[in-house]
Amino acid sequence: MKRILLVCICLMTLGSASAHAATTNLIIELVPFAVADGARESLNIYGQVSEGTTSYCQLSGGGYGVQITRVDGLGGPLVETQLVAPSNWLAVSGKTFLTGYYGFDVWGDYLQFCGATLRQIWRVNKHTGAIAVHISQEAITNALGSTDVQMSSPYMTDHRDGAVLFRDSKTQSIIRALDSSNIAFYVTASQLSNTFGNTAVTGGMTMDGDGNLYFCGGTLGTNRAVIVYTTNNTLSVAVPTAAITNLLNIGGINPQEIFCAPDGWIYLAVGLGGNINNIVRFAPTNPIDSLQMVLTLTQLYASVSGPQVASLDWHQGLTWHTHEARPKGVYSYLTDLAALLAITGAAEIVEYTTNAPYTCAVRLTNAWGAALAYDRTSTATWSMVGAAPEGVVLEGNLLTVGALISNTVVTLQAASEFGDLAATGTYAVVLTPEPTGMTLLALVCWRARKRL
Repeated sequence: MKRILLVCICLMTLGSASAHAATTNLIIELVPFAVADGARESLNIYGQVSEGTTSYCQLSGGGYGVQITRVDGLGGPLVETQLVAPSNWLAVSGKTFLTGYYGFDVWGDYLQFCGATLRQIWRVNKHTGAIAVHISQEAITNALGSTDVQMSSPYMTDHRDGAVLFRDSKTQSIIRALDSSNIAFYVTASQLSNTFGNTAVTGGMTMDGDGNLYFCGGTLGTNRAVIVYTTNNTLSVAVPTAAITNLLNIGGINPQEIFCAPDGWIYLAVGLGGNINNIVRFAPTNPIDSLQMVLTLTQLYASVSGPQVASLDWHQGLTWHTHEARPKGVYSYLTDLAALLAITGAAEIVEYTTNAPYTCAVRLTNAWGAALAYDRTSTATWSMVGAAPEGVVLEGNLLTVGALISNTVVTLQAASEFGDLAATGTYAVVLTPEPTGMTLLALVCWRARKRL
């Protein structure tokens, strides 16, 4: 009589053990700070944008200073390349600092950004790292008829044509700049003040698929909301203060960053200050009634990310970086992940065993193509479906086969748990004739899938 330890190579559907669901949601670290930084000792990530399987990060501070890096291979092995070093940035800009903040973006072959102290619009070639002034301070002031321009941190790239929209605190207006010959007021100070009684633009900017501009605005320190400027040149409140405070059950809100995502929702990072945020979202077609929670402050605190949510982005799910000092990097919230679990191990003949450990490689995918894999160690609890053939006994994970029966099929189930994930796999097992000196357990034929 032979005793066979059940160790298999198989695929199972994985779900949440607590919710008995077929999918799970995870916050993952998409780019560790050490990778984005290239181990050069910058202090913070001030801007980040993803394109395909590449992340571009703008870092400043610390003992190293300003740099822009490219991280290739998102979802797999990461490779970092420095595009801009501190000496390059100093030589072209004359500055030792750079804070891209909300709006750091990709347009064509270039990274495009401005900022509170730059007073002009810059481009960096995403392949070579070459730095250039795209639209100068002189071109902007000449077009606006002013003597100076002061760009505040909220700005954005209009992906219809690559124009930059930014708020100029000198004229208290939102400016649109396509190139040196196409610069104009987009939303004037009088439009803002006539509608709201003030001209404050206090957070990020984004644009929906129809070209409507959304931004965070309102009276500094008190009444802040999400504002929309439509393609019909109308200005109104899309999501009022009360709707946000009622959802979060907090007062004195500070909507800081806003992002229209590929899934059709507009995401909003809302907090009380210092980038300590909750994340909510709303549908552009019905902002107030569709407003809903995505991630609470408590959930963010408990995650690998922490609660400091800076600029929002998208890579197979909502993505953000934080302004928190090293070692915080770039994070992604992946939803509706369907998991496949591969349990691997060599088949062995043993005298006795109990519930043995297995090495498990978990691969998670969602509709946006998220793919991440990690190893877990767990146990599988085996059981037999239906009556066992004569001479076949399953005790724990030990299958005992008496008289050799050629091509006898038994049906086994393996139940496994991996943290908050669980799976049950059902397998047709063919008991094959014994080769010289060895008994084989072959898992073949088919597999059925079942959720716990």
